[in-house]
Amino acid sequence: DSSVWYNASTAAFSWNLPEGVTTVLTALDENPSGTPTREFTPAVSTRTLTGFTEGRQYLHVRFSSASGRSPVTTYSFNIDTTAPRNLSLSAKTSSDGGTLLSFGATDDVSGVASYTLGFDGKTALRYEVEQAKNPLLLPLLEEGSHTTTLQAYDLAGNASQKNLSFSVGPPVAPKVSVRPRSIKAGQDLSI
Repeated sequence: DSSVWYNASTAAFSWNLPEGVTTVLTALDENPSGTPTREFTPAVSTRTLTGFTEGRQYLHVRFSSASGRSPVTTYSFNIDTTAPRNLSLSAKTSSDGGTLLSFGATDDVSGVASYTLGFDGKTALRYEVEQAKNPLLLPLLEEGSHTTTLQAYDLAGNASQKNLSFSVGPPVAPKVSVRPRSIKAGQDLSI
């Protein structure tokens, strides 16, 4: 599937040989208009290829028979064997005493697909890339030390991980203010 990203260094390709084909020409490159030059006589219907570079690749195939050569058929595919990088993970206390977690990563080839965050060794939850654009307000955590594990996945399934330990202080006491400071009979009171 030419819309999918693959984490592979080897791939097998196959095609149907029309009757009368005596030679198959192939080429692997990064040019969508490439010309097959490697000849296989007798004709082959499969090729296993290795040594891909990252990014979009093209396999070009052409048949040759006694009646001439076919047009070139080109198949594109996408390779990404490098995990996301530049993982960032930080926690800070919000003004109301909650914990805000910021996270992100980059992937120069296929792009970051999703994240998972696990807390204190519990099951990790999945987050979409859009959710990483703003800090995540964590549910109320118990006072003390906590650990979170971030995993970033790219579109080819490569993953990178980063851990963060942080502390949560005691809950912030609510501040109550009364206005106005003195109340007269029949006057409204707001708390």
